[in-house]
Amino acid sequence: MQKQRSSLVLRTFFALVTLTLCSSAFAKSKIDGDWEGTLDHGKLPVVFHIKVSGGTTVDSPKQNVHGMWAVVTLEGKTVRISMPAAGAEFNGTLNKSQITGVFAQTGSNWPLTLTKSSKKHRGS
Repeated sequence: MQKQRSSLVLRTFFALVTLTLCSSAFAKSKIDGDWEGTLDHGKLPVVFHIKVSGGTTVDSPKQNVHGMWAVVTLEGKTVRISMPAAGAEFNGTLNKSQITGVFAQTGSNWPLTLTKSSKKHRGS
């Protein structure tokens, strides 16, 4: 009887640990959502549809670019978004509802501040 109880406790413990790990793996990241900003002194709007778990895309409406695939990583407050098809990358620092950093493409760098959007964007 004692052996059965120990086995049941052990199985219950492992089930709880597994559920905890699975739910945290699929938890929404604090940066998931739409982030918008402008490049080139406000002339070129960009929208990042961030999903840290996968499926991040980027829009540049004035360039008629919608849904460009991107990879995002978040380490502490450091955000990195790589856009391989455009040879571009954004590196920034998260501070509440803004990500401030540098957008780099083909050897050029531009300052970029992204703000968490409450609007519904195309591709969201």
